[in-house]
Amino acid sequence: FPAIYGRQPLYFQDPVFQARAEVPAPGKSDTLEPPPEDGPRAEPSVSHGKRIDLGGTKL
Repeated sequence: FPAIYGRQPLYFQDPVFQARAEVPAPGKSDTLEPPPEDGPRAEPSVSHGKRIDLGGTKL
């Protein structure tokens, strides 16, 4: 196959990309709260730790 030649635009030469690059970073990142120690917990899957019959399917 022949090579595909292209040209990568530089962000500082494109007004849209330049404007996006000038947006300041957020002051605080999103975080997830840890689950409460005394709260409900998810039950393990029924098949956890058990062999599952795949009906002779080779993987």
